[in-house]
Amino acid sequence: MKTKKIFKIAIPCLSLVIGLLILFSAIFGLWNNVLLNNMEKEVRNAIDDYLEVIEVKSVCGKLNGNGNGMNFLTAVLVRAGSVDDSDLKKAADELSDKYENVECYIASDNLISSRHLQHTQLRFDSIPENGKNIVIVVYQSQIKGESMIDYRAH
Repeated sequence: MKTKKIFKIAIPCLSLVIGLLILFSAIFGLWNNVLLNNMEKEVRNAIDDYLEVIEVKSVCGKLNGNGNGMNFLTAVLVRAGSVDDSDLKKAADELSDKYENVECYIASDNLISSRHLQHTQLRFDSIPENGKNIVIVVYQSQIKGESMIDYRAH
Protein backbone atom coordinates (compact mmCIF):
# COMPACT_ATOMS: atom_id res chain seq x y z
CA MET A 1 0.00 0.00 0.00
CA LYS A 2 2.70 2.47 0.98
CA THR A 3 4.68 1.60 -2.13
CA LYS A 4 1.75 2.54 -4.38
CA LYS A 5 1.43 5.92 -2.65
CA ILE A 6 5.15 6.55 -3.06
CA PHE A 7 4.95 5.74 -6.79
CA LYS A 8 1.86 7.93 -7.19
CA ILE A 9 3.84 10.86 -5.80
CA ALA A 10 7.34 10.05 -7.10
CA ILE A 11 6.49 9.46 -10.77
CA PRO A 12 4.67 12.79 -11.32
CA CYS A 13 7.39 14.67 -9.40
CA LEU A 14 10.14 13.00 -11.42
CA SER A 15 8.26 13.73 -14.65
CA LEU A 16 7.90 17.37 -13.63
CA VAL A 17 11.61 17.70 -12.84
CA ILE A 18 12.62 16.10 -16.15
CA GLY A 19 10.17 18.30 -18.06
CA LEU A 20 11.51 21.44 -16.36
CA LEU A 21 15.10 20.46 -17.18
CA ILE A 22 14.22 19.98 -20.84
CA LEU A 23 12.36 23.30 -20.94
CA PHE A 24 15.25 25.04 -19.16
CA SER A 25 17.77 23.65 -21.67
CA ALA A 26 15.59 24.64 -24.63
CA ILE A 27 15.27 28.23 -23.39
CA PHE A 28 19.04 28.60 -23.09
CA GLY A 29 19.47 27.04 -26.53
CA LEU A 30 17.20 29.73 -27.95
CA TRP A 31 19.27 32.38 -26.18
CA ASN A 32 22.45 31.11 -27.86
CA ASN A 33 20.61 31.27 -31.21
CA VAL A 34 19.81 34.93 -30.52
CA LEU A 35 23.52 35.59 -29.82
CA LEU A 36 24.46 33.77 -33.05
CA ASN A 37 21.93 35.80 -35.06
CA ASN A 38 23.34 39.02 -33.59
CA MET A 39 26.86 37.95 -34.55
CA GLU A 40 25.67 37.08 -38.07
CA LYS A 41 24.05 40.51 -38.48
CA GLU A 42 27.17 42.32 -37.22
CA VAL A 43 29.43 40.35 -39.58
CA ARG A 44 27.10 40.85 -42.54
CA ASN A 45 26.81 44.59 -41.87
CA ALA A 46 30.60 44.95 -41.62
CA ILE A 47 31.10 43.11 -44.91
CA ASP A 48 28.11 44.70 -46.71
CA ASP A 49 29.79 48.09 -46.35
CA TYR A 50 32.61 46.95 -48.64
CA LEU A 51 31.64 43.80 -50.57
CA GLU A 52 28.71 42.14 -52.39
CA VAL A 53 27.35 39.36 -50.16
CA ILE A 54 25.92 36.28 -51.88
CA GLU A 55 25.10 34.10 -48.88
CA VAL A 56 25.67 33.84 -45.12
CA LYS A 57 25.75 30.66 -42.98
CA SER A 58 26.16 30.45 -39.21
CA VAL A 59 26.45 27.72 -36.62
CA CYS A 60 26.96 27.48 -32.87
CA GLY A 61 27.80 24.56 -30.63
CA LYS A 62 30.89 22.54 -29.82
CA LEU A 63 32.70 23.16 -33.10
CA ASN A 64 36.27 22.17 -32.21
CA GLY A 65 38.55 20.74 -29.55
CA ASN A 66 37.75 18.55 -26.60
CA GLY A 67 35.72 19.21 -23.50
CA ASN A 68 32.87 21.64 -23.15
CA GLY A 69 32.41 25.04 -24.71
CA MET A 70 30.06 27.01 -26.91
CA ASN A 71 31.63 28.25 -30.15
CA PHE A 72 30.13 30.61 -32.74
CA LEU A 73 31.02 30.74 -36.45
CA THR A 74 29.70 32.79 -39.36
CA ALA A 75 30.78 32.25 -42.96
CA VAL A 76 30.05 34.77 -45.70
CA LEU A 77 30.26 34.07 -49.43
CA VAL A 78 31.12 37.22 -51.41
CA ARG A 79 31.43 37.79 -55.14
CA ALA A 80 35.12 38.06 -56.05
CA GLY A 81 34.40 40.54 -58.85
CA SER A 82 33.16 42.97 -56.21
CA VAL A 83 36.32 42.59 -54.15
CA ASP A 84 39.08 45.15 -54.14
CA ASP A 85 42.03 44.01 -52.02
CA SER A 86 41.84 47.15 -49.92
CA ASP A 87 38.09 46.62 -49.30
CA LEU A 88 38.69 43.01 -48.27
CA LYS A 89 41.45 44.14 -45.91
CA LYS A 90 39.21 46.86 -44.42
CA ALA A 91 36.39 44.36 -43.80
CA ALA A 92 38.79 41.77 -42.34
CA ASP A 93 40.45 44.37 -40.09
CA GLU A 94 37.10 45.61 -38.82
CA LEU A 95 36.03 42.04 -38.02
CA SER A 96 39.42 41.15 -36.48
CA ASP A 97 39.02 43.97 -33.98
CA LYS A 98 35.83 42.43 -32.64
CA TYR A 99 36.17 38.68 -33.19
CA GLU A 100 38.75 36.08 -32.23
CA ASN A 101 39.61 34.78 -35.70
CA VAL A 102 38.91 35.86 -39.30
CA GLU A 103 39.87 33.68 -42.27
CA CYS A 104 39.54 34.49 -45.99
CA TYR A 105 39.99 32.10 -48.90
CA ILE A 106 38.90 31.58 -52.50
CA ALA A 107 35.88 29.26 -52.65
CA SER A 108 36.31 26.07 -54.65
CA ASP A 109 33.01 24.40 -53.70
CA ASN A 110 30.08 24.94 -51.35
CA LEU A 111 31.78 23.25 -48.37
CA ILE A 112 32.96 25.81 -45.82
CA SER A 113 36.55 25.11 -44.78
CA SER A 114 37.85 26.27 -41.44
CA ARG A 115 40.19 24.88 -38.82
CA HIS A 116 37.43 25.70 -36.33
CA LEU A 117 34.93 23.27 -37.89
CA GLN A 118 36.21 19.95 -36.53
CA HIS A 119 32.94 18.44 -35.25
CA THR A 120 30.52 19.60 -37.93
CA GLN A 121 30.28 20.44 -41.62
CA LEU A 122 28.73 23.59 -42.98
CA ARG A 123 27.81 24.20 -46.62
CA PHE A 124 26.50 27.11 -48.62
CA ASP A 125 23.24 26.49 -50.48
CA SER A 126 24.56 28.12 -53.62
CA ILE A 127 27.50 26.55 -55.41
CA PRO A 128 30.23 29.14 -55.94
CA GLU A 129 31.85 29.49 -59.33
CA ASN A 130 35.38 28.17 -58.94
CA GLY A 131 37.77 31.03 -58.30
CA LYS A 132 35.09 33.69 -58.62
CA ASN A 133 33.95 33.89 -55.01
CA ILE A 134 35.63 34.47 -51.68
CA VAL A 135 34.64 33.02 -48.30
CA ILE A 136 35.14 35.04 -45.13
CA VAL A 137 34.92 32.92 -41.95
CA VAL A 138 34.51 34.63 -38.57
CA TYR A 139 34.96 32.60 -35.38
CA GLN A 140 34.39 33.39 -31.72
CA SER A 141 34.93 30.84 -28.95
CA GLN A 142 32.89 32.76 -26.38
CA ILE A 143 30.33 35.53 -26.51
CA LYS A 144 29.39 37.47 -23.41
CA GLY A 145 26.08 36.16 -22.10
CA GLU A 146 26.29 32.74 -23.75
CA SER A 147 24.76 29.79 -21.97
CA MET A 148 26.74 26.62 -21.30
CA ILE A 149 23.50 24.89 -20.30
CA ASP A 150 22.78 24.48 -24.03
CA TYR A 151 23.31 20.80 -24.89
CA ARG A 152 25.16 21.79 -28.09
CA ALA A 153 28.09 23.05 -25.99
CA HIS A 154 29.00 19.56 -24.84
